[in-house]
Amino acid sequence: MLGVRRKSLFNQDFVCYGGSFFTTLSKKCVEYVYVYSFCENHPEVIEYYKKVCVSDESFLQTILVNSRQFNLCNDNKLYFDFSQTRNGRPKILTSNDYDAIVESQAHFARKFDIYKDSKILDILDKEITQLTANC
Repeated sequence: MLGVRRKSLFNQDFVCYGGSFFTTLSKKCVEYVYVYSFCENHPEVIEYYKKVCVSDESFLQTILVNSRQFNLCNDNKLYFDFSQTRNGRPKILTSNDYDAIVESQAHFARKFDIYKDSKILDILDKEITQLTANC
């Protein structure tokens, strides 16, 4: 609806926050948003975000920070490498990037291409399997 401005959901008691949509949430965060029914208890927030462009960069952050129960950290635990690209996309990771990926202590990494180097995925799968076997 071009040119139509709707009433803002935000005020001094409910502030809009933003951040990366690549995020790692604790179990308590997920439970607060979904299990303890924030979404069901606040349908106005859901309705508002249905019409927001790029809502995934604000929805969770806004809910969690306004709860005053959680402190968010600006560390999304995502490994990516933009050092060798000029097109705005991250470098495709290969086996040569293994050490950097592990040293980053990231929970996620991007960008992989099985046609360029599937070995890196095999190496990471093996590492994860060994780590989880020890839990």
